[in-house]
Amino acid sequence: DVTVAAPVGVERGGTIEGYGTVSGTATLRGDIRAGTTAGTLSFDGPADLDGSAFYWRLDDLVDNATSQGTPDWNTLAFNGAAKLGRSGAPLSIFLEFADGLSPQSGEPFWNSTHTWTLFEINTQPESGQLKLGNALFAEGQFGVSRDPASGSVRLAFIPVPEPSTCMMALAGLACGGYTMFRRRKRA
Repeated sequence: DVTVAAPVGVERGGTIEGYGTVSGTATLRGDIRAGTTAGTLSFDGPADLDGSAFYWRLDDLVDNATSQGTPDWNTLAFNGAAKLGRSGAPLSIFLEFADGLSPQSGEPFWNSTHTWTLFEINTQPESGQLKLGNALFAEGQFGVSRDPASGSVRLAFIPVPEPSTCMMALAGLACGGYTMFRRRKRA
């Protein structure tokens, strides 16, 4: 079992960093970071991330469509019960980029739409309220959405297009704010 929490009255606790598998129960009230190498941090048991901060890091200019094998960004995988934020204690997502790779770098990569898998959710989550921080750039904006078919949560970048195109592209994407989902009760 892993617990990353601070004493009562303090906002967040310590940091869990790197990739691998947490087999037991995980209660995280701190920061989740990629470490020196991108990879997947898997939770095989129940995971409670209410009030945590996930620092997503892009290490190369690739996305779901162009990545070869192991992704060059960090992801979380949930194989057990998952609590991914709640009202008043969302799971915050902050974006980080390796040197020279941010949307402000002038790289042509950022002239088109891109999607990355943030979370693989292999069970129906108990709750989820995500808050995306630092999502707006002069070149475009990031947003998060949940794919009901696969259960994954995805991060998307949409470049600044013509104003009419922007509204159509953002129609199905929750940009810069909160994304919520709840477990459905079966009758």
